[in-house]
Parts: sequence; C-alpha cells; structure tokens
Amino acid sequence: MSHHTISVQGLGFVYPDGTRALEGVSFEVGHGEAIAVVGANGAGKSTLLLLLTGILEPAAGEIAIGEIRLTKKTLNAIRQRLGMVFQDPDDQLFMTTVFEDVAFGLRNMGLAEDEVQRRADAALGAVGIPHLRERPPFKLSAGEKRAAAIATVLAMAPDVLLLDEPSSALDPRARRRLIGLLNGFSHTKIVTSHDMDLVLELCPRTIILQQGRVLRDGPTGRLLADAALMTEAGLEPTQSIVHRRYGEQLRRGRR
Repeated sequence: MSHHTISVQGLGFVYPDGTRALEGVSFEVGHGEAIAVVGANGAGKSTLLLLLTGILEPAAGEIAIGEIRLTKKTLNAIRQRLGMVFQDPDDQLFMTTVFEDVAFGLRNMGLAEDEVQRRADAALGAVGIPHLRERPPFKLSAGEKRAAAIATVLAMAPDVLLLDEPSSALDPRARRRLIGLLNGFSHTKIVTSHDMDLVLELCPRTIILQQGRVLRDGPTGRLLADAALMTEAGLEPTQSIVHRRYGEQLRRGRR
C-alpha cells in the first residue's frame, strides 16, 4: 500500500530573512510506521511538517507521498492523504461548536449531509468526545481541544497523520489519554515533540535534527538512551530512562 509511504530526498528550505531551516534532509517512512522527529528549538521540526503539507515550498529536494511527487499541481491530491494536527488546537477550531468544526472540511468536500453527519460522529467517537458534540470549542479544556483538533483531521480520512507537539500544554491525565489514543491509530504517523517519554511510548523510530540536518535516524530507545548523543542534540533524556539508570546505580551500589 504505497499510498501510505513518505519519501523525502535532499530537502532544503531557507526563510526570507536568510535563515537556513533545513539542508539535505532525507528519509523514508514506511506504511503504518510511527516515527518521531526531535531536536532542540530551531532544529527544523515544524518547518519539516509545513513542507510535507505543502504550506511551505522547498528550496531544494523533493517530497513524495506514495507514487505522487509533491508539486503545485499535485498539492490537492497530497493534502487528501495527509492530515496535520497543529501545535495550537485554536488554529484548527474556529466554529461555534465542536461538531461544526469537525464537519467543516467534510462540507467543503461537497459531501451529502448524511455522510457529513456519519463521518463527523465517527471521528468524535474515535477520540472519545461524542458528548462534546455541541460544546463551543472555547469552553473545552486543553486536552479536549487537542482531541477535537484530531477529530477534525480524522474525519477527512487521511492516510498519514502529522502531529506537531501533540502533548503541549496537557496535564498528565490528558497526556496519558492522548498517548493511548494515538497508539490506537493504524495511520502512518510523524510526530514532532520535546516530550521524550511520549516519543518513547509512541514511536519505535526517531529522527534527530540538529541545525536543519539529520543528526541520527534509528531505534528510539537506543537513541534516547545515548546520553552523549542527547547532549549533542541539545535534548534531555526521558524520565523513564533516567529512573531506570538511577535504579541500576542503586542496584550496583548494593553489591
């Protein structure tokens, strides 16, 4: 099922002020794979997602989703396969009720109203918030807003989910619910995050960016457990790995 795959080759991007955000970035994502893209602030994570969705146009390199190369002519076809959840849910929630937000994209597709109702209700059910159907988005908690934003994307039935800092501003209970929710999706997923514990639980593979280049690409557990690598990338190790190391030190101390 090649339409779920992503190929990025030699990707580069420079902002109008001359800031070089990405340079020579290459990787491939297989069908159903969940990968994390991590790095310090300014490493190029959000820029990469914006390039994948065609919001920004690369200065070099190319992107392909399945058999389709991303160009201005193929942009609409590509966007039907990708769904992006932005870091701030308020960027995606602007209607008077949660249901109207989820239904907005479906109606823009020209679907019959009964199909709009069916798909919107299914998306709300998938993220566990059917009871918030008629709630104004501004009255939702941060976790509820995140779930609603994901529902607006799921309703469009994308093949690939792109999530920019999905656990940002969530309390521990909402964060745990989000991890469970995302682990339940079979979509191909690319997640950017500073939350290394979320990355460890959600993504078997991680790409570390440093100053717009791929520093390392490999198994998440191995990369995040490499203290020297994490320091080089300007990242903190996960709390779970820290606790495990502390436990190992205690056990060695008892011998």
